[in-house]
Amino acid sequence: MSKFQIKSRQWDLIVIIGSVALIAIGFGGLFLLQSSRASASTVSLFIVLLGIVTLLFFAGPGIAFVLRKRIPFLKKHLPGDTMAWVRAHLYLPVLALVAAWVHASSAPFRSTLTSGKVLTGIAIVVSIAGVARHHLIGVSKAAINADAQISKIAAGQSRDFRQLVIDFKQLRRPLTDIQSDATRLGSSEQAAWAQIVEAQHKIEHDFPRGGGQSRNVRMLKVLRATHAPITVVLFLALSFHVVDVLGTTDTVLADEKANIASVSDCADCHTDIVDEWAGSSMAHAQTGTIMEAQLPVTLARNEQLAEQLGEAQRDLFDAAAQVCVNCHAPVAAPFVESGVAVLPLNEATDDAPAAVTGGGEAINQDGISCTVCHTQNQPLGELAGAGKINIDGGTRDDYGTVYGPLFNDPNPLPVRVHDIGTGELGFWDDPIATSIACGACHNVKLDIDGDGLSVAPGEDDGDNDADFQLNENELDNEDGTLDDLVLQTTFDEWQDYVAGFDDTIGLTEPEVDRPLGCIECHMPSNPNNAEEPVVDHAPGFLPIPDRPHRSHSFIGVDYDLDIEQYTKLGLSPSAINDVL
Repeated sequence: MSKFQIKSRQWDLIVIIGSVALIAIGFGGLFLLQSSRASASTVSLFIVLLGIVTLLFFAGPGIAFVLRKRIPFLKKHLPGDTMAWVRAHLYLPVLALVAAWVHASSAPFRSTLTSGKVLTGIAIVVSIAGVARHHLIGVSKAAINADAQISKIAAGQSRDFRQLVIDFKQLRRPLTDIQSDATRLGSSEQAAWAQIVEAQHKIEHDFPRGGGQSRNVRMLKVLRATHAPITVVLFLALSFHVVDVLGTTDTVLADEKANIASVSDCADCHTDIVDEWAGSSMAHAQTGTIMEAQLPVTLARNEQLAEQLGEAQRDLFDAAAQVCVNCHAPVAAPFVESGVAVLPLNEATDDAPAAVTGGGEAINQDGISCTVCHTQNQPLGELAGAGKINIDGGTRDDYGTVYGPLFNDPNPLPVRVHDIGTGELGFWDDPIATSIACGACHNVKLDIDGDGLSVAPGEDDGDNDADFQLNENELDNEDGTLDDLVLQTTFDEWQDYVAGFDDTIGLTEPEVDRPLGCIECHMPSNPNNAEEPVVDHAPGFLPIPDRPHRSHSFIGVDYDLDIEQYTKLGLSPSAINDVL
């Protein structure tokens, strides 16, 4: 009788060659995608195709095997015998696990628990259970074959020999008595008896004569029992994984505010940069203690002025009251309907409900976040931050295009969740042009009387862009009206510096031969312009490139003086010390 044998050298070779091919195609494709600066859509399509290959290898043979058993037409026309399909059903899921690894590795690794990681774990359990199911069939068939072998050997022996075999198999007498009787057999029957004992030992390894089953068989039966239900769970998890990575779960379960990409989402790949940013004044733009305390006082004072000075002042107050929120919480500002909103935006006060209901970290915490700057393909105009800025930061599953300095030699790593651009006319590579974006918020001035912003006496340079006299928020004129409100002129001062830079040549010995942009002082490069990675992980076998890196701690004034603002973010003592 033929031995039941699933293992096949031919299929071993198929799996080895297939695995090498999958790794070469998958990870080699990533190098091609990088060399061609492929878009996020192209990278997504590549990863989806790898996922489809994984599904076909995993589910295809099993589905075809079941259908072939139940549909005569398929059994007649599909090539291969039953054993070939059994082996395909067992071997191809091994290729599926290799394909799944390539598929998952084609996107940068993230340490958070994801639907893909859960799906992979379930797939491994299903594969083990499937192998156990067929191995149990082999174990049972091997026992049946051994029993048949015993019957065949006994059939050609004497009646006393056959009776001895029955006693041995059924333990009708003590083994010592049976073995004693076996020693009195003739030489030819003693050789046959040795074969009987060897075959019975093979059976007893998994099915003891005293009844019950071995631990190995019990484990195989448990795995066999779980194979069908866990396979159902696998396909449910697969369905969820597909809709999850395509963003459908966020679309269905999260509203527009909650689905906006936050700094935490960026931290999945840019941990070091986010850690720098977390200690900066930008990070605390809407959560800083001073800002939260100052805004209600400012609004209350201006409300008093509106009541005191009449309709014109009321109109001015209504138009300008939300300026602070617009600059300090630009992602949240479009969702704020109240002109007198205070921070935190999602917390109600005794006098008013919360300015924003719902929303995630991007709305209620992030302040001047990654998306505020890196979604701009051209610099915002001066004072643009006084109004509600259009920030298209995309969703947590598709960030759209992220703009920044040009990356080449090597090209950017293939990314599924966002495209990479340098902005209109490559302004992100020009420190002077990039600095124009800072003027959106880093001028705080208001022409109240409509006659132009006043300048300090005797210092009018005619351009009305700088040399402003800093006035307090007070009554300036004899009729009790306000003149001009000028609280900050940082951008104007920088513009004057750039315009007058050539006039300083020869007066001093400057270390630079051109004006510096804002980022060159407030986001300094590492010493000696040292380069370092700006991402945590690379997809596949791609190396993580070193890049020119600017600090995102935004060195300057306006750091929050409340240590709790930093400790609650989990910053290390050394990072907090740097802040101080």
